[in-house]
Amino acid sequence: MTRDPELPNGYQDADFEMRELYAAGARSSRADKRMRALRAAGDYPAAARACSHSAGYSTDGAAAEHLNDPRAGQPGMRCETCGSYFVDARNLYDMRDDPESVTAPCELHALKIEAEIAAAEDRIEAGQARWSETGSTGRR
Repeated sequence: MTRDPELPNGYQDADFEMRELYAAGARSSRADKRMRALRAAGDYPAAARACSHSAGYSTDGAAAEHLNDPRAGQPGMRCETCGSYFVDARNLYDMRDDPESVTAPCELHALKIEAEIAAAEDRIEAGQARWSETGSTGRR
């Protein structure tokens, strides 16, 4: 914010509005980084509480089906930011106003991690089977 000596009080209203917008953006960014760090650490309930739940979709609509949501066809809302599921939410405002009502915190992230672990285990098993067929030389 720069001071203009020709203006009364030296600042315009837009200067104050921009300062507020920058501060809100910084708060949102810090909260998002905190949520992602908590989610990466596996603390899903704390991550869901830290999330702003700023975007989402209804799980009983076309978006859930298109995205292959595991809860497609069930009533509720899915937060796109953290992946949490809210069974009693009818819209984004319900998720934001009552973040404690989360039914499955960071569910999509947890399912993704489980799928990655299962895929890694499958690759290990396939490698072991290949090794037992070919021996330690890797040739048949």
